[in-house]
Amino acid sequence: MAKQSSTFTGTLDREAVDKGYKAAASDRKAVVRRVEEAEVLSRAEVSAQDARAMADGILDQVARSLVSAEIGKFNALVAGIGLRAIKDIVPHGEWTDLVNQKFPNRNERTLRRYQKNADAFLLQRGLTAIDAWKKLSAIDYALMSRSAGQLLLGDGAQGEEPPLRKKDIPSIVLQMAEHLSPPEGEDEAPEAGKPKDRPLSPAEKQDAAKGTWDKVIANVTQEAITRQSWALLSPEDQETAASALRTAADIISKSLRKAPKGKGV
Repeated sequence: MAKQSSTFTGTLDREAVDKGYKAAASDRKAVVRRVEEAEVLSRAEVSAQDARAMADGILDQVARSLVSAEIGKFNALVAGIGLRAIKDIVPHGEWTDLVNQKFPNRNERTLRRYQKNADAFLLQRGLTAIDAWKKLSAIDYALMSRSAGQLLLGDGAQGEEPPLRKKDIPSIVLQMAEHLSPPEGEDEAPEAGKPKDRPLSPAEKQDAAKGTWDKVIANVTQEAITRQSWALLSPEDQETAASALRTAADIISKSLRKAPKGKGV
């Protein structure tokens, strides 16, 4: 019997082989493409999760910062009232020395800004710094902080503690919070279904102006004639006050001369 050779002697179908190689290469590319697409989707999902986690962390810090900012404004107003009270009771020229001695690392310009902010509040409410400070000093600090936090941050700002009733909030704290908060509706959109405030009539505007100027006249008269607190001012501050009053008086006098007789401006 003839021995069979194990050597392949046939001919290859080159075209079929080429097609097979191409098909295999195409399959490999498809697999690689699917893997790459899966990796891209996976990275996108992880990136979105990381972004959300980062955003949540930032929001938590912003929330804490907002609390600090609002309470900080209140505390700055308290400090300003105290600084103004000191200036009203110590001899002229000693305020700066006292403040620099007590707060050597504080910027005097910043302290003066606190004081000026307090001056605006005191003038608006018709209070003296001493009267306001006596009211603040009579309040328990924990109650004052809790009241300010609730008024400036909302009822939910006190955690598990129930919100204070309005009658339990010291009036001076309520006045200060109202001074620090924007007028209602100024920064907020009107509620759905709530009609917009109508414009004031000329008579209402006149009444509002009269109320404002009645307070100004009463405050100026009280400070200049009754208390004579102007004597406690430095010469520069006295000149500033006098100049402001002269300017206001000149403007009002000119307006009166131009206005029809018997009518307001």
